Amino acid sequence: MPDATDTPGARRAPALSRPQGADAAWKRLLAAILHPAAPLRVGAGLLCLALVVAMFWLGSQPGASALIPTPPWDRLLHFVVYGGYATLAWIAFGGRRWLPALLVAAAIGLADEGLQSLAPGRTADWTDIAADIAGAVTAVVVLGALRRRFDRGR
Repeated sequence: MPDATDTPGARRAPALSRPQGADAAWKRLLAAILHPAAPLRVGAGLLCLALVVAMFWLGSQPGASALIPTPPWDRLLHFVVYGGYATLAWIAFGGRRWLPALLVAAAIGLADEGLQSLAPGRTADWTDIAADIAGAVTAVVVLGALRRRFDRGR
């Protein structure tokens, strides 16, 4: 039996809950990141932990220094990776707390440099720590600005 909305000239109620198109998909993704639900928060925390363990383990292996790009590309790598750690920590902390996310990324960077100083063939470098912190600060500033802008548009 046909529904009233199937008849010509019938008006449909606008779909307010789910906008359509690629723009809507980006908005839903952004909303999920900026206002993370509990499963995403747990997942982000576990992913961050797994990546850190993998980085520490791989960095302690013989020949690990051959995998690291030469300056200045290594600083860019530090910037991006630690921005990613700060992003994952920001999500894990609920998308509202920038300081814990920044401290997590900085602590990982300091621990990484400390472990590098103990590994044969590797050295610790303060410019790596500076790039780590710069990436983390950039990530939390961008995420905070996105959240404020997104919340204003809601």
